[in-house]
Amino acid sequence: MLRSAEKPSGKARLQEILAELAATPERVVGITTATLFRMIDGGTPEGAPIALLIDEADAIFNAKSPSEAQENLRAILNVGYQRGQTVPRTVGQGTKIHVKRFRTFAPVCLAGIGRLPETIEDRSIVITLRRVKKVETIEKWRMNAGAEAAEPVRARMGDWAQATVERLKAGVDQERMPDELGARA
Repeated sequence: MLRSAEKPSGKARLQEILAELAATPERVVGITTATLFRMIDGGTPEGAPIALLIDEADAIFNAKSPSEAQENLRAILNVGYQRGQTVPRTVGQGTKIHVKRFRTFAPVCLAGIGRLPETIEDRSIVITLRRVKKVETIEKWRMNAGAEAAEPVRARMGDWAQATVERLKAGVDQERMPDELGARA
């Protein structure tokens, strides 16, 4: 989760960079619950899972009294960290209505100003960004150059994931987990 206290602090730019590193990125803003779980369940046209990069997440959750739609979206994001979780929905028409279980497991990067619901934040790696000060200089980001620079990094990450896939599927080595991390973390 990318968070800042104000705009512009680089959240969208960091998502642009992450999109260059992810195997199958999907950058979205203003996503609805129905769209979210259908995109996750559908993956890419090739069948690969997608990595969702959701900008303006604060706009989704900023109401003082959350709507049912916000609560459904929050619930799906909350369970999406774990393989096997689904959201059941009825689909079809007329006499052909049936229940379909949409998968919800996907890597997600939310970006927003301020805090998001606690149940989302405590399952997140939170990166707090700040606005660049006038006395600081940063290199300009150029999309083409960034894509070229990201390619070898993305390839190395893919090689590592392929070599480590069985250990990743088995889950985290509980004996090596730091004591500071609770069950949700």
